[in-house]
Amino acid sequence: MSFLIERFAAAKDSLRPGVAEHEVVRCVRALRRRIGLRAVAPSNLEPFLASRSITGVTTDDDLKADGALVPLGRDFGAGFRMVLRRDLPAGRINFTVAHEICHTFFYERVPEIKFASHAVDQEEERLCNCGAEEILMPALDVRRRVKDKPVSLDVLQMMASHYRVSTPAMFIRLRRLGLWRAELVVWHEMTNGEFAVKRVWGGRMVDWQWMETEIPRRALSTSAESFISGGTFWYVGPRESPRTRAVDYQVKRHGNDVLALVLLKQKKSSRPVMPQQCELFLRPAMRK
Repeated sequence: MSFLIERFAAAKDSLRPGVAEHEVVRCVRALRRRIGLRAVAPSNLEPFLASRSITGVTTDDDLKADGALVPLGRDFGAGFRMVLRRDLPAGRINFTVAHEICHTFFYERVPEIKFASHAVDQEEERLCNCGAEEILMPALDVRRRVKDKPVSLDVLQMMASHYRVSTPAMFIRLRRLGLWRAELVVWHEMTNGEFAVKRVWGGRMVDWQWMETEIPRRALSTSAESFISGGTFWYVGPRESPRTRAVDYQVKRHGNDVLALVLLKQKKSSRPVMPQQCELFLRPAMRK
């Protein structure tokens, strides 16, 4: 734990560090109470910006990060200006703004470090992500809204739309709150017709291949509102002697890629499983 995080997490009447994640969530919840929003999804972030003395938001073509917070003086009272990358994808704008809002808590609590020249602290970045989740997707509201709903792409995208966040951000929040045990995987179709893993959330980055490539290919040919569900095998390594994994899945088109939600984690098989052995298991179904 860096000195910055130790100082941020320390109780006001003690130098003993607490749990940093709890502290940033406490800061967000106190901010919510102050502006009268408590545990509901914000319709816009203007009240949060004003309450944290962020006086303007601009864009910059040359910004390397998604966003940045610029102090307007040498202390917290001088306020801040927020800068966003101009070509930031629409699905990431709200999360980036909420993330930068959370940096103000560090300027307020540890000004001796934040207002001096300092390197980027990756733990601070992670904590700002935690705080951004609580701003946009408050835990109490998420638990209430997802209660009794199935683990599915329909529910995931409905929740993401309600909270105005990207599908991966919503998925990460559901996992972090312990509400879903699943994985989200994006495949990209290469020029040779094969599919390569592009991103993984909730699991290790493994270049899984579909035993039946017709499944992701069918998903690409359907509308964005439809998905295919069923059971299949993924494999990695030589097709003649692969390491395999049995999965129950929902899969759909996601732009030019294929998005898969793995509904149930299963232990990887240590024995090769060939396509002919999977015939009874591979029965995908289309849902519209």
